[in-house]
Amino acid sequence: MQRMTIGNAKERSHSDDQEEMNRLHKSRCQVDASWATNQSTFGVGFVMELEDGSMFSGSLGGNKSSLPCMWR
Repeated sequence: MQRMTIGNAKERSHSDDQEEMNRLHKSRCQVDASWATNQSTFGVGFVMELEDGSMFSGSLGGNKSSLPCMWR
């Protein structure tokens, strides 16, 4: 693999980035939710990746309800 040097900076290849990510890999979880004020439903999803590389994901949807902390 050839690297170009510009000053003190080195160009990183995709494989370099992947190697670094594998070396530093930690468990992580990403969560996303969506809803609209003019609709009665919501959706939630998640992806969890463990240190050993195994992945879990899930999603759910449902009807929105008012939470006590939102009543004013």
